[in-house]
Amino acid sequence: MTTITYTYEITRVDPDAKAMDILYTSPEYGTMLVGARMPWDGETVEQIANMYSPVRNWVEQTLAVASVSVGAGGEVAVSLGGGEAPTSRTMSKLELVRAMRSTDHGDVSLWDIFKAQIALADEATQEDWQIAAELSNDDPVLVAVMTTIYGDEAAAQIAAIYGYQA
Repeated sequence: MTTITYTYEITRVDPDAKAMDILYTSPEYGTMLVGARMPWDGETVEQIANMYSPVRNWVEQTLAVASVSVGAGGEVAVSLGGGEAPTSRTMSKLELVRAMRSTDHGDVSLWDIFKAQIALADEATQEDWQIAAELSNDDPVLVAVMTTIYGDEAAAQIAAIYGYQA
């Protein structure tokens, strides 16, 4: 398991835009300036700094990349099947996690069995599930993606996924 150590510092705050800049510094990976939303009431700066942390980007910088030629391209046709938007893997995972947390079979909790199986999975799979499990309903990327897919119905779709009324 790799450990990445970093510090963060808020370098700019814009209360009108509800935004701030966070400068992340890692001895191994250097510095990165990231724009982030300000914490809502009840949240801490540390929670937001963790949410916007560039750790995944730093890890990806260490990976080998495939060769790409200038001019490479293609055509993609996406079928939405009757106007229904595709369900992303993350949303499917969230729905599964919620169902498993609330389902017991006798004395056996599906959630406990699931956690034990994930502990045996490879590191990338564990990270995918950790990200899906920690994704908050007001995550800016989630909201942007859901708004792109569902438009005016995004809030209702997010509420349905997280189990509350919009």
